[in-house]
Amino acid sequence: MKKQLLLVALLLTGKAFSQSFTQSNEASVGSSVSMYVCDSLTPNYASTKGSNAVWDFSNLSIPDTLKKSLISVVDPKTTKYNSLYSTSDKAIVFENFLTSYYSSTSNNRSCVGYFFSNSTLGDVRAVFNSDPEITHTYPFGVNAIQPDNLSGKLYYNYLGQPVTPTPTATGSSLAEVDALGTLKIDANQVFKNVLRYHIKDSVYATVNIPPFGVLNALLKRDQYEYYDLTISNLPIYTYSNLKAFAQLSPDPLLNKTIVLSKYKGDKNAKPVDSTNSINETQFSKFSIYPNPAKNILYLLGENTDNVSISILDQSGKTINTYNYTNSLNIEHLEKGIYLFQIKGENGIEVMKFVKE
Repeated sequence: MKKQLLLVALLLTGKAFSQSFTQSNEASVGSSVSMYVCDSLTPNYASTKGSNAVWDFSNLSIPDTLKKSLISVVDPKTTKYNSLYSTSDKAIVFENFLTSYYSSTSNNRSCVGYFFSNSTLGDVRAVFNSDPEITHTYPFGVNAIQPDNLSGKLYYNYLGQPVTPTPTATGSSLAEVDALGTLKIDANQVFKNVLRYHIKDSVYATVNIPPFGVLNALLKRDQYEYYDLTISNLPIYTYSNLKAFAQLSPDPLLNKTIVLSKYKGDKNAKPVDSTNSINETQFSKFSIYPNPAKNILYLLGENTDNVSISILDQSGKTINTYNYTNSLNIEHLEKGIYLFQIKGENGIEVMKFVKE
């Protein structure tokens, strides 16, 4: 009897660990999931891998439970730049962050590019039309690894106008299912047999950005997606980071992290006052870089007349207030998390930054 029970247990374990991504369980056009926007400093547990991983997010911070973001799968023809991604059969949209385009067969799935918005470069469109990026080789299960090269074009704007000639883009990627394990939100929300998909890629190009001239540019994407395929073909938790560099500088022009969770813990049962939240927000008129910063913080913005800027601590207490400037010396600040407040005739905007 014990041997029979042991055999059943082993079979069930084998079944659980045989989960994998296939074309049949791809999220279809029309699918969507509403996600809570979590603190962007939530750890990514990059080193927690293997067949018995445990990701404990019991202390997950959701600064404002009224603020949610949508992950949706849409027909590429309905998107803004459908003509650039004509070979794709679906687009996955991370609201206010990143739109990625995919094409799939029964054997593999490829990314044919993505686009995002930046205050300086406008809508940046990486198009892998020469050599798409293979992101899955079906079936794609735990410990599967898919390295690949990619190439195409990089489109961007400056001051609202397309920059020509369009530079050639090349790069590399590594996709993997690096773990299968247990994801904990709180004591009552524990998800077992969760597959974690990880994609990391780099895109290089030589670009012309007036008035700076010709620069080497680098885009880096690092994304973790957690799936419980018994619940949904879309992720139940994601960690995404996007960076943009010029001249291969160690300080990025853009460094944005977004952490999304389908579920919230007991500690986040009620909406909170987001006035002093450290949640990172991307604004249409202003951006700060680099972030994190060591000595100098740069500010790019429009309509800067009668604008003041302030640095606040996490509690919302004002440390210093200045007239608008394009650069700010922050050497005097201790290491930590601060709020950057911009106040003008159109209202107040607040961004978070990290002092290294």
